[in-house]
Amino acid sequence: MKKKAIFWFRNDLRLGDNLALQKAIQKAEQILFVYAIPPDAVSNFSFYKWKFLEESVLDLSEQLKEKGATLYFLHDWDLSRWIALCQAEEIEAVYASAGVGYYEQQEEQKLMEALQTKGISCHFYFQHTLIAPEDLGFSIEQLPNVFTDFRKKVEANCRVVAPISAPQQIRGLSTTLPTQWPAATTFGIQDFPIDSRTAFPFSGGERAAHQRLQFYLWESNLIADYKNTRNGLIGADYSSKLSPWLAWGCISARSVYAAVKRFESERIQNESTYWLVFELLWRDYFQWVMCKYGKRLFSLYGIKGKATREWSRSEALLADWVHGRTPEPLVNANMLELKHTGFMSNRGRQWVASYLIHDLGIDWRLGASYFEKMLIDYDVASNWGNWAYLAGVGNDPRPNRYFSPASQGERYDPEGNHQRLWLKR
Repeated sequence: MKKKAIFWFRNDLRLGDNLALQKAIQKAEQILFVYAIPPDAVSNFSFYKWKFLEESVLDLSEQLKEKGATLYFLHDWDLSRWIALCQAEEIEAVYASAGVGYYEQQEEQKLMEALQTKGISCHFYFQHTLIAPEDLGFSIEQLPNVFTDFRKKVEANCRVVAPISAPQQIRGLSTTLPTQWPAATTFGIQDFPIDSRTAFPFSGGERAAHQRLQFYLWESNLIADYKNTRNGLIGADYSSKLSPWLAWGCISARSVYAAVKRFESERIQNESTYWLVFELLWRDYFQWVMCKYGKRLFSLYGIKGKATREWSRSEALLADWVHGRTPEPLVNANMLELKHTGFMSNRGRQWVASYLIHDLGIDWRLGASYFEKMLIDYDVASNWGNWAYLAGVGNDPRPNRYFSPASQGERYDPEGNHQRLWLKR
């Protein structure tokens, strides 16, 4: 009897540099490829977030088809469905990427325990970060609580493993699960036209990710000036825009790193090329913070574990912030951009979060939850880590980090171009 396995795609929507997929192909003779759509989570997606996921999954499906396999969909995440599927197809093992978030890890544990009772093994591989856990040089419990200390440690001692090539051929297994991606309306998500003003006019998917990386490095040379342009607000090219593909795992951080290192070797190595790697380290840091502190990062008092102020939950003030109706045009412009595109610059995210936290005094978790719903590049660790950081309950060594809308506008939008773009009637 041929050894059969399930490969469960999660936030690793790619064939290249996918360690879990490589392991499944090495161990199993036939693989059933599954993407599970969690209805409770998806129903809270913005349309833009849903659209990016849809494009990414369909690109993955096409690539699998080209290699002789089919991607199937579970329209819920129910343990009994998993058990029934595994038993019906005589599955011996399930392979998947390991999650970073606390609830994702709980999901893994429940699945593992349920399947083990039926004699089915589960294998999870951690691959959402640039640096593998075993290459950090210290345990998660020893993770520094300040990013600079972490950066110095890993830059001095760590290694980054080279990315794995995509498999040339895959032995797919057939089943009766649906192969048709559901319409957004299935989950109550309303369709919206894409706003022409968006700073992210790209599609989801592994191939689109690598096209963007190729353009940003080799075709345009834009990376060579990244440090000077990264605080921009308008257009596609002020930053790499790789974050959505990284968040959904359409491309790995290791693949980006390898491309930057090759660019440095063949073209130029400067402060800008370093700064893109620096941002990858920031991303890594928040993944490890999430692994270390788990659900504490979702609590009002964060990893500090103590009250820093009184928090408001005013629905009226929150609604004004969400819909761009505050007294601050800088904040309004950025919130409207998020509302109409599912994207916002890094600077903009800092400004609107600071305003919600420090000017309005709103419970920071409400802002983090809204970002979770809206952002096409939502990443559980980066999102909650950054919000806790600004709220003074995370890893910021400076308490009460505040961004004045007036001074920030004068510095980063002195001509008011971004504000006019989004506030014009």
